[in-house]
Amino acid sequence: MIARFIFPMTLLVLCVGCSDYHLATAPEEPEDRVALSAGKSGDVVEPTSFGLPEIPSGEAGGPESPWNSFDPGSVPDVFFAVAWNDPRTACDDCFMPQYAGPRYDVIDATGRVVLSFDSPDSSLWSSHGTIQPFGPGRFLATTHVSDSEDPEFPWKAWVGDATTGETELVLEWGWHNIVRMPVAGEKVVLPELYGQLIVLADPGNPDRVFLLTDNTMMYAQPLLGALTSVDLRDPEGEVFTWQPEEMVDEAYLPEWGEAPWAPWLVRTIRDDERTVLVLGIEAMTGDDGLLETILVGFDPASGPLDWALNVTDMASVDTWSSNADMLVQPPSNDAPGRALFHRGTDSWCPSPTFGTWDGQTLTEFEGSDELFCSRLGPQLDEEGETFLYYGAVEDSGWAPEHRLVVSHQGADVWALSQFQQGLAASPFDIHGLVLLEPVEAF
Repeated sequence: MIARFIFPMTLLVLCVGCSDYHLATAPEEPEDRVALSAGKSGDVVEPTSFGLPEIPSGEAGGPESPWNSFDPGSVPDVFFAVAWNDPRTACDDCFMPQYAGPRYDVIDATGRVVLSFDSPDSSLWSSHGTIQPFGPGRFLATTHVSDSEDPEFPWKAWVGDATTGETELVLEWGWHNIVRMPVAGEKVVLPELYGQLIVLADPGNPDRVFLLTDNTMMYAQPLLGALTSVDLRDPEGEVFTWQPEEMVDEAYLPEWGEAPWAPWLVRTIRDDERTVLVLGIEAMTGDDGLLETILVGFDPASGPLDWALNVTDMASVDTWSSNADMLVQPPSNDAPGRALFHRGTDSWCPSPTFGTWDGQTLTEFEGSDELFCSRLGPQLDEEGETFLYYGAVEDSGWAPEHRLVVSHQGADVWALSQFQQGLAASPFDIHGLVLLEPVEAF
């Protein structure tokens, strides 16, 4: 039985804000380019099994962040939900590393596993899809179950609750347009023709999710698909639907054949009292007939936001994917919107070289030169100067081990190469990682 776990009160909170904002098409060269000194991998101090060594002073940044100067008595009181496997358990006769099923755990800043979860659909073979924060102390995960008891519904969305240690199956779907909601006891009928279903947590209501479809008909423009909001628990809950022309400004919906492709990025963000969806789209906005990669915002309550961020030639993104590796912070009253991403041309296996772009200034900095195929983890502060990334360690074998790194103000200040499970330590292969939201005191 999973032990009951209650979070402390002082979890670090990630808050981002939005306001109306205009950004013009990105210039060929940024007006300003800033290069930060690379964090030296040899300066990164790694936790041991029995305590945290002190980070040398002056390694990075000022005193504002808890990540640049903590010692064994002041470790940031944050928790993460992580989908991972021990690479030593990978299939040893497969073309690529494969696992019987992902692990889902809650870890603290030292890498200690404090709570473990089992997917609610027992399976001998499953694969990880996505993981997102879903209200205080909870996460929403999607898993594909190859040997599901109902083969018509192999995809599962479920909630893990770190305050109770329990899991709950909330959605099931397959290769048709019927989505089942086991808790509400209802079904949702989606548009018939779509290639994939994207499940998005609603940060403003932990009982609701968004369901975004793409469109597989090459000549059915636009190819963005439809958005649906459903209540996971209330069988009488209202179902809301938005069409592409309601989500994206008409400037991005030109003549036939020039509509935006299925989104290459989708994020839901809480902005004070409203929820904002950030969509990465391709669109022809100039006279040269070339597609540009652009971030736009959508408020389900009021429609498209009056801002956009052009990241063409700034970030290398896979426009055939709906989950580009990018952290986005829409504009606030005192700061423009910005994005953090990998630099370089390889979007499939990028090196840990990063850039931030706000429409005027491109800031570039290097991560650890010992890692490859890096991925971005969650942002840890409002300013976007502290975030997690992880990647495979060079020469770590056929099933590569990962390292999890904290980057603060352009330098690597903390790293984990193992997760602690009781007195045991395990290398890890991370599939997804999110920062859990704080829990009120009981």
